[in-house]
Amino acid sequence: MPSIGLPGLALGPRALLGQLVSLRPGRREEDVCDVLGPVLLSWKADPKLPTVLLSGLARERRADLVEDVIHCMQSKRVEV
Repeated sequence: MPSIGLPGLALGPRALLGQLVSLRPGRREEDVCDVLGPVLLSWKADPKLPTVLLSGLARERRADLVEDVIHCMQSKRVEV
C-alpha cells in the first residue's frame, strides 16, 4: 500500500487507521484532526489516499471516526 503523508513521514493507511482506532473513548474531533494533520494537505493531490482510510474505518464499523475524518477534511478544504 502507498504511504500517506509528507516526504519523510511514512504513515501508511494501516498505521493511520491504527492511530485513529486507538484514540480513547470520549475523544474530541480535534484529537482526530491532530492525528490527520500531517497528511491532510497531501490528500489534495491524491484522493485515493483518504478513500483507503475511510474504507478501513468502514470495515471497522467506526462511523463516528468517519464523520470526524470528513469534518477534518472539510476544515482543511480537502475535497470529500
